[in-house]
Amino acid sequence: MNKIIPVCIFLSFLVGYLEWGGGNSGFIFQLEYDAFTKDFHESSFLHPFILLPLIGQVFLLLSVFISNRKLVLAGILLLSVLMLMILLVGLLSLNMKIILSTLPFLALSAYYIYISRKKKRVRLDM
Repeated sequence: MNKIIPVCIFLSFLVGYLEWGGGNSGFIFQLEYDAFTKDFHESSFLHPFILLPLIGQVFLLLSVFISNRKLVLAGILLLSVLMLMILLVGLLSLNMKIILSTLPFLALSAYYIYISRKKKRVRLDM
């Protein structure tokens, strides 16, 4: 259970949906694939909305091999930067596809934080 939730959070992040001008749209996994298959000089990987979530994904994947609650929480925090911005865009444009694509990530992240705080509280009581 401890390793399943971070993987589910990672996967739910990848199904985030974006739409932008000119009829363009895509899921995060499609956009990441495009960014990694193009020449690295074309993409701006140093932009905070690209770099921070990428580091967050690495943290979540590392947490599968290294059980560390702080690593998962840091990954959630870094991924939340982009996902909350996507949610804000969806709310401002009233686009239900965008809003609904963020809900699995937010729900799983909230669940993990709730469970980890509950376990931490139990350890402190002992």
